Amino acid sequence: MAEETYEKLDIACQQLNTAIDLFFEGVNHFSVITLAGAAEEILGRYMELVGKQSSLDGIVKGTALVHKHLYGEDLPHKEFKFRANMARNSIKHLDSDEDLNVTFDSKEEMIDMLVRATDNYFGLEIPESDQVQKFNEWYMENVVGV
Repeated sequence: MAEETYEKLDIACQQLNTAIDLFFEGVNHFSVITLAGAAEEILGRYMELVGKQSSLDGIVKGTALVHKHLYGEDLPHKEFKFRANMARNSIKHLDSDEDLNVTFDSKEEMIDMLVRATDNYFGLEIPESDQVQKFNEWYMENVVGV
């Protein structure tokens, strides 16, 4: 077989579209988290490359400001990012024999990861796919209430 070169931005968009398809099929939260998480990470790096703030960095900075206002202390960004990516990372790694189970709300984590990935997608001004449009409409209606 001949090797080919693939653009990572295209791969991330394909992963996001597949994650959204699986989301609407409602069959596998873990695959949605993994695919959306991979897309979110690549799309977030692209955001940084073009001089924009990624969705995760925006969430971290906003949360840190609120935390500082409420508690008078800084919120370590590394700890917040660890928590934000905990579900994604915990289902793709097995670090020890004590790491055989994970506990989280898979539906919430799935939606959060899709939102972060689509935020980056919109930030890059990529022409909207049918899947991204469908998820955005679902989110606005079912979560935001618009």
